[in-house]
Amino acid sequence: MIARAVWAAAVAAAVGPGAHGEAGWEVPLPDGRAVVEWVSPSSFRICREWTPGPRCQGGARSENTSVSPVEAPDQVIFQTQYLRAEVSKRHGGVRVTNREGTTIFEDLDGPRRLGHGISARRRAVEKERFYGLAAASTQGADLRGQIIETDWPFLISSRGYGIYHPQEGRYRFELATGVSSEWRISAAGERVFEYWFYYGPTPKEILEEHKNVVAPPPALRLWQLGVLQPGQEPRGSWKLSASPSWEGLRQSIRALVHGSLSARLVPVLDLSAYEEAPPELMRRAVALGSVVPLVVSSLPGPSADEMAEAIGRLRQRRTRWSRFFLSYADEIEVRGLPVIRPLAMQFPADEEASRVDDAFLIGDEVLAAPVSSPGGCRSVYLPMGIWTEWRTNRVHPGRRRVTACAPEDEVPLYVKNGSLVPVASEEESGLIEVHYFPKLAGEFFLPEPEANDYTQIHAAPALDTMRLEVESKVTRSYEWVVHHVSRVRQVRGATGLLREVSEGRLRDGEWRQEGENLRVRVRVAAGSTDVSYVVF
Repeated sequence: MIARAVWAAAVAAAVGPGAHGEAGWEVPLPDGRAVVEWVSPSSFRICREWTPGPRCQGGARSENTSVSPVEAPDQVIFQTQYLRAEVSKRHGGVRVTNREGTTIFEDLDGPRRLGHGISARRRAVEKERFYGLAAASTQGADLRGQIIETDWPFLISSRGYGIYHPQEGRYRFELATGVSSEWRISAAGERVFEYWFYYGPTPKEILEEHKNVVAPPPALRLWQLGVLQPGQEPRGSWKLSASPSWEGLRQSIRALVHGSLSARLVPVLDLSAYEEAPPELMRRAVALGSVVPLVVSSLPGPSADEMAEAIGRLRQRRTRWSRFFLSYADEIEVRGLPVIRPLAMQFPADEEASRVDDAFLIGDEVLAAPVSSPGGCRSVYLPMGIWTEWRTNRVHPGRRRVTACAPEDEVPLYVKNGSLVPVASEEESGLIEVHYFPKLAGEFFLPEPEANDYTQIHAAPALDTMRLEVESKVTRSYEWVVHHVSRVRQVRGATGLLREVSEGRLRDGEWRQEGENLRVRVRVAAGSTDVSYVVF
């Protein structure tokens, strides 16, 4: 990180004296100016102002960005190691290409003032998909072909860029509606036209760029991953609108998807509205609470015994999954990524996944498919990979739809091949179960708040053996649960063979085959590494 004044001086020296103003690089226009300011080699801010009228303000936090502006007769060209951005001197429109020379963003002309508002037209290419805008009431994750009015103007394009308008107000996005080859944005009021451009090329990378401009909320703490009381919601969180109806429940799920694609990182589900809902709806709403980062519930009244019982089971389930959630809660602050990962975010090249707005991943490993209509089953799309149904251990190939069923107080969960999923034991306090789904190798970093460090967990097959490794930062017992393994001959540790047992609760240094799954229990001292070899 270098001082803003030093960065400004470096740019001015590269292109000539007097070109760089207080707010950034200035591009003179016939009726005003455009100001360009880079925050990283992948992100820049552009502000268009008119004369007379409000003026663009500076204040971006600039990193040591290698940018090389060059003046041409009709445009100013900015070049970084990732992007080439051309700003027209005629109207302030922008064209951005990547380092392969592919155009990823293009204004059809410059922003225009129309009456008491401002509008701009951008090119939309065939099959380009649009996400975000906190479009909770919109069906389908892909917003192409729709008109969205929003006060949360954060948009992601499948072409590999994101757009964020920092000025407050109501915005209207027409996303390849009347004319399929363009998309439009308009905003009311006499103002400057300002936005941030983020290059990805994937949604995750775009969100990481956004973190450089808008600081994410602080990482969640372990105690917050239980069931909160009203008023305990942390700073930076946002509540899902809760209408005690099946459509309201479906809208909450869509809001999770659209919100996560809009850089709204900490959603909160308030279950209080469902206390008087019909029993099946109430239980499905509580089940949704098991896969949402934060949950709020007021204390049930005397007539809400069924709700109180459901909330009790929810507390147990959230305790079991709290360590897993905590791992991804860290990424909110560190990387600017949400815990809830829509399929369009996790599998950006999958066209079918881009349309899914009723299922999502928790982190990178677990796909959740909440049931949001009467009855116990629903259809769910599984993207590429091999998926294991958590409740039944049934295996499903990806790139197809399957029927998902679950009891009323559960959400159907599917885990991708190669994943490690650590959860708290239901039977023994302090014991961590590490579920491994071979045959791909996997790793997981488990936060240890008391040690201010991460336990590292690794697993990988190797010919006729499998290597299970825990580098623990605290003293703890771990029980490996390896899914889908053939008959195991032996398990070796650093000091020799582990003991095979046929029944009863495992103790440290013991293992057992249970149908298709293998269980291996080890004790690891703080600062030590345990490696177990499974021999088939």
